[in-house]
Amino acid sequence: MPPKPAKQQNRRNNSEFLNSISKETDTNANNMTALANAVTAVQASINSFREENRASIASLHWILSVYGQQITEVEDGMNEFDKRLSSMETSQNSLAKGNKAVKEKVSSSVHPVSPIRGGECFSGGLGTDTDNLIRRMLAAALTNGLASQYNWASKHDQRCSSTKKPFKNTAMQGCLLVKVHLAV
Repeated sequence: MPPKPAKQQNRRNNSEFLNSISKETDTNANNMTALANAVTAVQASINSFREENRASIASLHWILSVYGQQITEVEDGMNEFDKRLSSMETSQNSLAKGNKAVKEKVSSSVHPVSPIRGGECFSGGLGTDTDNLIRRMLAAALTNGLASQYNWASKHDQRCSSTKKPFKNTAMQGCLLVKVHLAV
């Protein structure tokens, strides 16, 4: 018996379907091969780029390392400078407080009041005229041993054989005169 036309038609359709699938498979295989070749080419290009730039990258790492070390050294120096500056500021503040305390102590120990108005200087009835005030201030400020080394202008005194130092050129005289002016 001859094959039936419907079966022949199904066989033909199946054969055409298999041929089209085979063609698609071949096309996909060719595309996959082309894609694999492209990926291989890209990887080769990346590897070539890495090799070409490996020395440059190593050089950049070295430069970053050196400059990083220098930056660290500069920062350490700045930190040391900041510490020293802070220490100096602390010392300066401490000295300022000490100076203030000394000024307060000096000003509280001497209460100048005009001797002409009958007041007292260094407390204890120091006199009512300027000469007496100065004599009392010098007696309070200088010891006898120190006072015996000075006279006002360092002129030769006939009462003693040695020449004395001039008291008028000392810082102490400036301080005492300021107090006298404040007191008068």
